[in-house]
This record gives sequence, C-alpha cells and structure tokens, in this order.
Amino acid sequence: MPTCSTPTGPRGVVTGTLLDGRLKLGEEVEILLRTLAVIYDEPPSALAEQLIAWGVLNPEAIAGLPRNDSM
Repeated sequence: MPTCSTPTGPRGVVTGTLLDGRLKLGEEVEILLRTLAVIYDEPPSALAEQLIAWGVLNPEAIAGLPRNDSM
C-alpha cells in the first residue's frame, strides 16, 4: 500500500512565479486573479467584482491592487 508524505517543496508555480511565501499576499491575489481571468475570459477587475458578489473574495484582499484590467 502506498504511503503519503508531506510535500517539502514549494506550493506551486503560476505563470512562472513561485508561490512559496516570498510573495506578499496582494501579489499572490493579483497573480491568481489574472490566471482566473484568462480561464473565465473576463477582465481581472470584472472577475474580482463577480467573486466579491459571490462571497468568495474579500474586498479587502484586493484593496491595494490596481483597478485597471492590465493587472
């Protein structure tokens, strides 16, 4: 039977940027919003507004991010 082990490496790579704690929370949110915007085919700002409306994104999490769609 296979055994499970705790991952010891970084959490993952998104668009070439390592998300392993070296980024600030706002930077991680920005990267994830841009990635999801591509998947949902929406501008990042519109997607952020929709995620807030659905209750899955805290408005405070994007308070310091640029409000244009070029994130």
